[in-house]
Amino acid sequence: YQKASEKARQVRAETLIHQAEQAEQYGRTKEALAYYQRACECDPADGKAWFLQAKVRKSLGEEDSPKELLVLYKKAVMKSPKVLEYRLAAAEGYLTLGMAANALREATAAVEIDPKNEAAKGLLKRAKQA
Repeated sequence: YQKASEKARQVRAETLIHQAEQAEQYGRTKEALAYYQRACECDPADGKAWFLQAKVRKSLGEEDSPKELLVLYKKAVMKSPKVLEYRLAAAEGYLTLGMAANALREATAAVEIDPKNEAAKGLLKRAKQA
């Protein structure tokens, strides 16, 4: 029974993410944000919903503090540690908050994921200088 409910939550989260992405395509950003929030409530297995929720919040200029966005980025990294984009966002968030050691950890992980990625290498350099 537990596996069935887990599977149902995952399917629900994927459906909500799809609805959010469609809303974004039509410029309905606030609607997309609501779908991403609901997807996160399903606790999906990967970090996509958290990452996209943070991205939309940032684009809307919501009154979120950098700390609130970082919480979402950290959750995305926790769920999907091998996704470069999530690591870069977390590193950037840590830098914004002056948390150089954490930024360095995330930037290092990003470079390990893709050693040729210029954004990751640039972020690593910035983190080392912070």
